[in-house]
Amino acid sequence: MANLKTLRLRIKSIRSTQKITKAMQMVAASKLRHAKSAMENAVAYYDLACKTLHDLLNNEHDEISDLTKLILASGEVKAGKILAVVVTSDRGLCGGFNQAVLRKAKHDIDALKADGSEVKIITIGKKGKDSILGRYGADSVVNSYATPQEKSLHEAAGEIYERILHELEHSGFNGLRIYFNHFHNAVSQIPQAKIVIPAATQTQSSKEAKAIADFESEGDNVLDQAVRMYIASELYHSIFESRASEEAARMMAMDNATKNAGEMIQKLTLSMNRSRQATITKELIEIISGAEAV
Repeated sequence: MANLKTLRLRIKSIRSTQKITKAMQMVAASKLRHAKSAMENAVAYYDLACKTLHDLLNNEHDEISDLTKLILASGEVKAGKILAVVVTSDRGLCGGFNQAVLRKAKHDIDALKADGSEVKIITIGKKGKDSILGRYGADSVVNSYATPQEKSLHEAAGEIYERILHELEHSGFNGLRIYFNHFHNAVSQIPQAKIVIPAATQTQSSKEAKAIADFESEGDNVLDQAVRMYIASELYHSIFESRASEEAARMMAMDNATKNAGEMIQKLTLSMNRSRQATITKELIEIISGAEAV
């Protein structure tokens, strides 16, 4: 009978957990819809920023800023001082979401260090901060930020962008990479390493280039502003994609947990029924044996 009581308690506990995971799945699904909408807007801004920079880089400019020179550097930076931004989440319960992007980032950072590069890291998300600090130490981490929440995402991302811009302009970096989870679909998130500086740009024909005017705005050159907009768009795009990927990963993880809980309940219920039948059978045998003895 004690065994039956234990099984009943376990089934009750798992059912309570199942209700929680089901509720978390529904919340993640709701957040995913909002995150996907925000991500699509960020992608539109990103495409516009890249196109604008692409067009302006094909025009001739008398003076360009140091930041623009970094963008114009040809090819991938093999050695130098590189700033790596690693985007993860603050919370767990999202499957292998954080482990995948951290594995990708660590692999690349180790390879860059082996090639002689000095790598400094900005972490976004508590999970990334804990893992990176444990691997590379506090000296390698420039700054750490919490994952921007939906209501304050633009403001928080703006603060991170200003820090990245400051480091690029004043700390001698000649490369910028952002590591994040690319949202492929609701069941697939792909860890990605985006090389932001130097930018991968295509050169247009001279005829097309001549058709582009050289604009001047009040203060800075339009090209310098386009470069800043491009860097901001890369950061915003990465954060929004990571947010959508996180909610999708959490939704799938909670869905799997709910299904697993259901399977465990079925197995435990079967065991409980068998144990109860065995107990009843034993009691019947004892009653019959007692009656025959009389």
